[in-house]
Amino acid sequence: MFAKLALMRPDAVGDSGLCRPEPWPSRSAARWILPDSADDDAVLEKWRRLAEAAGDANVFAEPWMLMPALRHLAPKGARIGLLCAEGDADGMLGAVPLVRSGPPISRFWSVWAHTHCFDTTPLVREGSASAFLDTLFGWLDEQGGGVLHWPSLTTDTRFAGDLFSHLAETQRGWRVLRRSARPFLRADALTVAGYLESLSRNRRKGCERRRRRLEELGNLTSRRGERRDEVVSLSRQFLELESRSWKGRIGSAIQSSPGETAYFEALVDGGSREGRIMAGALELDGRPVAITMNFRAGSQLWAFKTAFDEELRSCAPGVLAEIEDVRHAIEDPTIGWFDSCTPPGNRLMGELWPHRRPMVDLLISVRPGGRRTLAAFGAGHFALRAVRAGRRRLGSVARLMRRGPLN
Repeated sequence: MFAKLALMRPDAVGDSGLCRPEPWPSRSAARWILPDSADDDAVLEKWRRLAEAAGDANVFAEPWMLMPALRHLAPKGARIGLLCAEGDADGMLGAVPLVRSGPPISRFWSVWAHTHCFDTTPLVREGSASAFLDTLFGWLDEQGGGVLHWPSLTTDTRFAGDLFSHLAETQRGWRVLRRSARPFLRADALTVAGYLESLSRNRRKGCERRRRRLEELGNLTSRRGERRDEVVSLSRQFLELESRSWKGRIGSAIQSSPGETAYFEALVDGGSREGRIMAGALELDGRPVAITMNFRAGSQLWAFKTAFDEELRSCAPGVLAEIEDVRHAIEDPTIGWFDSCTPPGNRLMGELWPHRRPMVDLLISVRPGGRRTLAAFGAGHFALRAVRAGRRRLGSVARLMRRGPLN
């Protein structure tokens, strides 16, 4: 749904998002793609080829998953777009979604991470990181940008190493706002027996006991769905399970929001067509009691969401489904690693997923140097975010109070 675009200078994009084509005096060209524009098959084809040639795979940055987010999850009025760096006949060198803050800090830009994005590593053609970063920071500079906020960046990738090298070579100031490490599985480094032994004795025995309880209620089976018809069917059942859970009662289930429902349906449609979705189901007498939705790129797997039947909460079907996913990943020789996409600090998930994936939130000066700019923009931006977050929390509490007790 992206419009046909001309090569343009960065300062050709104003606050309104309108663009005027102008020559770009650089070894790579920048393209600013607006989410509400019409489809452009040529751009989409280049984007798909970029995903195939990228040095690091990231499903959250691929067109089948990012396009639905830009269409349905971008806040109304937000200045969001996709910045693409293009070389010569090779097509795109890299692409990253960006959002510009409004007044009074309009010189503050951020890599856009929507609520369902767990990794902001951009798609960058292997060997082209330096040219891509030159274009990115040059574009931001000509836009008048002072600071780039880069949240949720995994640091075990080639791009992360290239980024830090580039910052050092160009002497751009940067600082780490937050470090974390989330649960992760190196599937090719474990056996199923070794994985089960890594669980605590209490956890292992508890899961065995809960599985026996489910087996006493009927025929308990697990299955995988990777064909398009299987994925579409399981995705619908997933939405139903999630809507009947506590998420549905407090309004945070996917189906509670028209935008999120449209996003989920679009990514399921695109991902199932490209064979990128792996759904798992734990079934009791053929009825799903837990469903997991996972995304795949090559040998890498990302967990997205899990839904389970709350009537069987005491049997922990969601936990058992997670263990089945991990077991399957270990047994599948084509899977190298599996990212839980779970926030750090979750004790249960931290035990079920034995390894850790490091992540950072960065603040980067657009121009070389810029340490004073970092300090000034960082303080102002995060003070404003704290105020807005406080207002959102108060609004959430008020909505819950109006709903009354949860039954």
